[in-house]
Amino acid sequence: MQALPLDCSRHRGCGSPRRRGICDLAGLAGDTVVITPEYIRSILDYDPSTGQFRWLRRDDVRSTWNTRYAGQSAYSLSHGYVRIGVYGRGYKAHRLAWAHFYGEWPTGHIDHINCDKQDNRISNLRIATPTQNNANCSARRGSICKGVTLHKKTGKFQAQVKANGKNHYLGLFETPDQASSAYSEAATILFGDFARPA
Repeated sequence: MQALPLDCSRHRGCGSPRRRGICDLAGLAGDTVVITPEYIRSILDYDPSTGQFRWLRRDDVRSTWNTRYAGQSAYSLSHGYVRIGVYGRGYKAHRLAWAHFYGEWPTGHIDHINCDKQDNRISNLRIATPTQNNANCSARRGSICKGVTLHKKTGKFQAQVKANGKNHYLGLFETPDQASSAYSEAATILFGDFARPA
């Protein structure tokens, strides 16, 4: 666990402008704090049914902070993810949700089951390996549908699936539907519940 200094100069690193009420750096004391799930629970209220966070009233900040932010939503958006600044460091809200709900930091990646990066309901979060997390994502740019691209030389549709850093060629098909079916079948075998249909 990393101890973070309570130093306003670190504010710029968290990516959470204080003026928007999403960082808790107002009124810092100059000590060191260890960010634990228990500490997260003491400063943030988390509603597992909505995935929303709100700042709690606190004794470790100036009273003006409580007047302005206690009870307010705590978040900012960065690359589609919800982030919350805690003592100068930005945390992804899905990791905070896991720590808040289960009382421990997640040991791996957190996958959003419905692929909505902003949906941090606990029922939408699960631990995943990097491969599983990538399996449960939308089609990449340039794909006709997930795992399917146009093979320019032949005019056919190429299906492939990537698992554990390796591309697995599935063949060339006459129609996008055939290629998509081949992808879906292979993804189900390789990724199980994490497979996202093409």
